[in-house]
Amino acid sequence: LMQTGYPSRTHFQSLYDMYKGVLPPKLASLQPRTFCMALFHALGLESDDFKFGLTKVFFRAGKFAEFDQIIRSDPDNLATLVNRVGSWLTRRLWKKAIWVTICAVKLKRKISFRRECGLILQKTIRGYVVRKRNQPRIKGMQKFLKLGEQLALIHQLLGALTKYRQGQESKVIELEKHLRAFIRKLKSQVVSQAEVDETYKTISNKINSQANDLRQLAEKEKEEAEVERLRKIQEELERQRQRKEEEERKRKQEEEERRERERQLREIERRRKEAEDADRKRQEEERKRQEEEKERLRVLKQVQEEENERRRVAEEQERRDRELAERLAQDAAKPQDVLLREMEEDQQSRIAQQAVGDARQVTVPALPAAA
Repeated sequence: LMQTGYPSRTHFQSLYDMYKGVLPPKLASLQPRTFCMALFHALGLESDDFKFGLTKVFFRAGKFAEFDQIIRSDPDNLATLVNRVGSWLTRRLWKKAIWVTICAVKLKRKISFRRECGLILQKTIRGYVVRKRNQPRIKGMQKFLKLGEQLALIHQLLGALTKYRQGQESKVIELEKHLRAFIRKLKSQVVSQAEVDETYKTISNKINSQANDLRQLAEKEKEEAEVERLRKIQEELERQRQRKEEEERKRKQEEEERRERERQLREIERRRKEAEDADRKRQEEERKRQEEEKERLRVLKQVQEEENERRRVAEEQERRDRELAERLAQDAAKPQDVLLREMEEDQQSRIAQQAVGDARQVTVPALPAAA
């Protein structure tokens, strides 16, 4: 208490006896503990300034002297203190009344809860007695309901069958009738545990045997279906192989036809090119022949012109010779120097004509064999 900070302490009765004489009768008639509580709340002391114990009240340092000074102050302050204490007491009474009401409601609810708990307890006990009396029927019903779930699985296995379904369906229906008949017996009358166990064992063995048979038949059908599927796959692969072979044969045939067409086209193209080459050679030979013919005609024409030119030159020479002879005959009486000059001019004219003829003979090309 000293470490927490409450060094001052006093008994409720000592505090009550100390201030009873200065307080009015309304406050003096209270119990010591109630008196202290009302007095502290009326004075407005903080809850941290004091603490109540079982028989004593504890104060922080200096708070007891402050409390004593307030109590021993003037009468007006004492009247205000009395009014505060009365208000606090009234509020305290109201709070007690409210608390009593709440406690009464809680008590009522607790009584109702206990009544309900009693009913639940009675129900539980009665249920326990009934379950204990009918425990074989209850456990048997649970077991047979589980067998019903196994029958549902058997129906699923039966639904998966196709080839062997007709022969097994009657056995499953008979087993299901047996199970339902015993479940109705369990619901309607009391059955011993030995009878329940015996019937459960019999039906369970039948269900397990039937389930094993259906699984074996399902496996057998599955194997047969797998064999059939493999056979179909093999047939499909064989058809695909034949189809591929047929496609390959058609492709090769088309390839051969295409090659044959290409060969024919190449042959036609070769023949066309040969014909074109032959036509071109023939045209070239014709052109060469025409050119040679033209050249021959040109050479013949040139030769004829040269021949005409030589004839003309010869005639001209002959004419000049005649004229010269005539002039010589006429000019026999002319002087010798004039005669010599005319002879030189005539000779120069002949040399010039001879040179022209030689030049023409040099430019004429050699005639071809046909010419």
